[in-house]
Amino acid sequence: MGAATEYLFYSNYSGSWESYLEDFITKAHQGLTAVWGNTIGFPRVVGLFNGGATDGDRFKRWARRQQLPTRAWYCAYPHLTTASIRVNAALRQGLAGAATESEARDWLSCFGSAPPTGSKLEADDIQAVLFSGMGRLPHACALVVGFSADAATNRKWLGKVGDLVTSAKVVPRGSARIIALSASGLVRLGVSERTIGSFPTAFQHGMHAEWRARLLGDIRDDAPEQWRWGGSEANAADAILLIYAECGDALKDLISAERRWLGDSGLVERAAIVFDKTERNGREHFGFVDGISQPIVRGTPRALKYPSEVDHLMEPGEFILGYPDNRGQLPPTPIVAATEDAGGTLPTVVAAMARQRPDFAMSEANMPRDLGRNGSFLVVRQLEQNVKAFEAFLDGAEAQLKASSQPDWINKHPDVPLRDWIAAKMLGRWKDGASMARHPAGPPSAEHSERRVEEGTPTTKKASTRPDNRFRYGEDDPSGFNCPLGSHIRRANPRDSFVPGSADQLAITNRHRLLRVGRTYTRGEERGLVFMCLNADIERQFEFVQQTWCLATQFHGLRDEADPILGRNVRTTTMIVPTPNGPIQIEHLRKFIAVRGGGYFFLPGRRALNWLARAQPTNTSPLPASAQSKSVYDSPPPVVR
Repeated sequence: MGAATEYLFYSNYSGSWESYLEDFITKAHQGLTAVWGNTIGFPRVVGLFNGGATDGDRFKRWARRQQLPTRAWYCAYPHLTTASIRVNAALRQGLAGAATESEARDWLSCFGSAPPTGSKLEADDIQAVLFSGMGRLPHACALVVGFSADAATNRKWLGKVGDLVTSAKVVPRGSARIIALSASGLVRLGVSERTIGSFPTAFQHGMHAEWRARLLGDIRDDAPEQWRWGGSEANAADAILLIYAECGDALKDLISAERRWLGDSGLVERAAIVFDKTERNGREHFGFVDGISQPIVRGTPRALKYPSEVDHLMEPGEFILGYPDNRGQLPPTPIVAATEDAGGTLPTVVAAMARQRPDFAMSEANMPRDLGRNGSFLVVRQLEQNVKAFEAFLDGAEAQLKASSQPDWINKHPDVPLRDWIAAKMLGRWKDGASMARHPAGPPSAEHSERRVEEGTPTTKKASTRPDNRFRYGEDDPSGFNCPLGSHIRRANPRDSFVPGSADQLAITNRHRLLRVGRTYTRGEERGLVFMCLNADIERQFEFVQQTWCLATQFHGLRDEADPILGRNVRTTTMIVPTPNGPIQIEHLRKFIAVRGGGYFFLPGRRALNWLARAQPTNTSPLPASAQSKSVYDSPPPVVR
């Protein structure tokens, strides 16, 4: 047997010995067990580092038996905690060494009663649309902008508009402005090719690139060369400006002012899409209540409003750059070299979530800058809805099913028109927003329609008018008898469909969620939807949902069947509706939606907007291949990293 080894543990702490040990038991039990697990009298260890210190009572008794009392000790700051000492040290470091705006903000943060955490959302730097769908501002418009050839002119316009961008610090009232920029727009602002190369590949290529258009189903008459805007060099979408207002007249005035600024700056208006006035529980043009199932971002007001909807609660990093995502990781972010941010406007690229307080021992002056923090990526698609074709299809499908072999089963609920039943099976919800998974026979009665009492709300109070969203397909409807497996909303958010009741499956699904902020529009006889969504990763979120779930003809074990609403430009024209009596086949699906424009945009934080509007141009070369607005490529362009 080897000789015994003695260990000496030395530590500083503040507070009581009891609370100190409790912290060890709760936060560091595996490390304690791994180090001391082979010592005499230590609580029983399982597998080298399990058990042991998790047995709190026995661990504390063991620790007390090992204590060696000392007759004297020294305390330099008897009236301060260790946390206060560290803050004071940081203040002293920062006073001598803070050299950038970012470090100055960090230094000032040390004067708070508690150190700032990396996960707390900086609402004043985040554009308001990431917190709110602007429901209090029912009138809105999207202006698609083409930049001039002069970077200084473009930056001047951006500076004027950027100063008016609305932050998420307060709920927008009166009016609001949101702005986002495409890859070609960044180039025309003079952003360096190195910085643009740090953006995600999908953003650099753009929605209009041939290979990305194919995976999105944008082919034939939906191909980018057919678009009104965003599909080619001639109609490039360099920026998109979203304007919101409380009333129609105010919106008209805001649009007029923006158009004057565009004209005075020599910029071009590629498109102006005036949205329909939004209503509570508003419906899109096919007649369905829209915007029901939304992810809820932790740290935003919605997270406090709907505490019971835990399946939809998402970490900020799934949508906002600079914060931990659902897996505890910081999403990749575009960066700027320190030499391009001499004034220190942008924060440095640091793992802020892992530190308790600023560390000024190493100057941030030469560290890369985080251009993405508090920003996101905005996907925009103008979709024309052929309402006449949709209604005609429902009429034909109704006649087909009435003549089918299962009329008795289909018509066993005579209060529900058959055509409404067909439409609901295609979408996955009834037109009033009620869930088919919970209400397969038809929407609830008028007395209970769209009513739900929030958890913890006394029943004597007014119930919510928000449709029920707290259901799981796998648990509530595993076979798709209520909500078909191939319906639109089940494809867009399968929840636990693939592995019923599995928390892991929900976590996987939630990695592909989208924060939707779109609105409908009417233009003469044309009616449509401007689909807009926010995500931190265009490929993992928007493109995955579109390609792998909505357009996949083998989704969830189906055979040769695409999304009945979005599944255009595919050879299949059939939808299978499972029932306990056997499948019902809905034939002759048609193309109901046409793409009229679109693009991928970077939605910067307000500090990043300030830098983009005032930075000196470093890119004087023509557009790199990754940012050009061509409609056809022979092969994907190289991506600068």
